[in-house]
Amino acid sequence: MSSLLRTPLAPTLPDALPANSLAEQAPDPLATLLKERALWRGDEPLPPLASISTGFPEIDSAIGGLARSALHEFSLSDSALSQGEKKRWHTPFLFLSPLLAQITSASPLPIFWIGKRCWPTPFVTTFIEQLRSLSVPKLSPQSELSILGRSLLINPESRGARLWSILEALKHSSAVIADGSRFSFQESRRLHLRVAESSSILFLIRPPWESTLQSSAHTRWEIAPLLSPELSDGLSWKVTLLKARGFPGTLSWTVHQDETIHGTTSYRCILSDVECGSDQAESDQREFNQRELAQGGPQKLLARKQG
Repeated sequence: MSSLLRTPLAPTLPDALPANSLAEQAPDPLATLLKERALWRGDEPLPPLASISTGFPEIDSAIGGLARSALHEFSLSDSALSQGEKKRWHTPFLFLSPLLAQITSASPLPIFWIGKRCWPTPFVTTFIEQLRSLSVPKLSPQSELSILGRSLLINPESRGARLWSILEALKHSSAVIADGSRFSFQESRRLHLRVAESSSILFLIRPPWESTLQSSAHTRWEIAPLLSPELSDGLSWKVTLLKARGFPGTLSWTVHQDETIHGTTSYRCILSDVECGSDQAESDQREFNQRELAQGGPQKLLARKQG
């Protein structure tokens, strides 16, 4: 009995582990986020992403094109069409068409149009086909399919169904054009994370009155038609880059279509405005631009204006 009492009822706990061994077992959460590109330091340039041309060389030279596997938001500020109808808004198809022509020529995957407001008209599909045949080479036999032949048009009944449709479409598409109205910041964050894991690209269309809402978009654009006596011989519109990751400011271009869409179409794209959105002193902003010049992008134009 005495020997049984001397037997320990539980194994003896080992001595406390050294502090350095505990540190080795637990990875640094901050280092993990930085390694997985889930966190970005404000004093470092953003890592380069694969991009696609916007179809306008002047815009490409400023921002390097639009990043693939990213969320981009667009709104068409058209007061003339919206006059008398407060909640009426449209999709900027003329700006998206060159992008879709390149995407569909490079990838055999389908295109998803989610939300009836974003569905293309016969005029839009014809315009995209003309751009593909005139200026974009086909990179695979599957890409010979027409725009309509590879388009899937979906009209969800609710905002939740629309969000779910976009999340699923990003898994099986070359591009998704979707109605992004009334999406919250948390919902745009979900879309941003999903498209970053895919090989697709997401164009989210919002009404113009939502252009100031918080969003996780990589870029945010506003397109507005121009009515000017000097540009009365063709279509003209103002393209404004409201937001771009890694650039504290806005850029605006005036785009003018010189001829009709029949046959070949030529455009004039002129940088019309550069605004710095930072509250820092001018010397600090110039130092920021010089540090970013090596990475290219809109900072070239900003530094040129300040210099």
